[in-house]
Amino acid sequence: AMTTKFGSEEKWAISTTRWLKNDLGFNIALGTDATILGVEQGAGTAIYTPGVGRYAASIGLNSSNGGTTDFLYNGTMPVFDPAFETYVNEITPKTIGYYKDNGKILGFISDNELPVADSLLTDYLTLDQTIAANHYSYACAWTWITEFTGKKGEEIDIVKIDALSKEMGIDLHSLFKGFVYDRYFSVMQPAIKAACPNHMYLGVRLLTGHTWGEWVGRFNGYWCDIMCINYYHEWEIPTEQIQNFSKWTGKPFMITEFYAKGEDAIGADGKPFTNLDGAGWICKTQKDRGYFYQSFTLRLLESKNCIGWLYFQYIDNDPTDETIEAGQI
Repeated sequence: AMTTKFGSEEKWAISTTRWLKNDLGFNIALGTDATILGVEQGAGTAIYTPGVGRYAASIGLNSSNGGTTDFLYNGTMPVFDPAFETYVNEITPKTIGYYKDNGKILGFISDNELPVADSLLTDYLTLDQTIAANHYSYACAWTWITEFTGKKGEEIDIVKIDALSKEMGIDLHSLFKGFVYDRYFSVMQPAIKAACPNHMYLGVRLLTGHTWGEWVGRFNGYWCDIMCINYYHEWEIPTEQIQNFSKWTGKPFMITEFYAKGEDAIGADGKPFTNLDGAGWICKTQKDRGYFYQSFTLRLLESKNCIGWLYFQYIDNDPTDETIEAGQI
């Protein structure tokens, strides 16, 4: 359909960019090479660059589901592998190096919705250490908790880590998440800055539904120029969360996904969309979608530390995806 209407991907990108920028007032797009085609029409662009998700896929450990990046063993990211750092240092300049003199590129995002569940510490501690792919993750987690708590491995009861946190007066789960993300960012940021020293590192698109919390936020602020958040399951962001974004990171934030679907959406064939896919909530009408957009973005404008947002997505859902239309979600 795109080729029939526009003739080529390049013509689609140019026409769509003009429409978004001149008619609707949008000034940035998020994506890869397809969106680059529209940059010269005046839209800034944020670009994905390979991170731990691509590394894990290269060694058979990635089990991504939709937009969220998942991992094979207990959902643990292999960020402690020395080979992860080697992979990033080798692939990053090849992937983004040719953008280094392009002033219309806003910056680079390295992964999408990485795991930050409250169980992350126990997920690492209970890895099967007989599997070679788990060796570094398992060893680093146990080294961290024994050195931080001052206890020997046999003295640590995994099921009583909450009690140990209470005893020490500090949240070990939150701290360990920070430890994992500090390692991740410390690999990604230098590689990206070496390839494109004049551009921003936008970090990971964090999923607000996950409990990433204070220490992931603190290390995000240390290593990244902006904090990026995919925000769902709220009609507007609570004031306390917005304040925490700034307090934890010391940096501005950008909402990199939010949207709602319309119950009244109808396809070109006249059939209504089922709207079964996607994370966005459903509004009664397209007009109500507009009210949602207005309410959500007014809160962002009031926040003083939000520098912008990316709306997701063009359409309410994909009526051509037969598995979703059949309700298999």
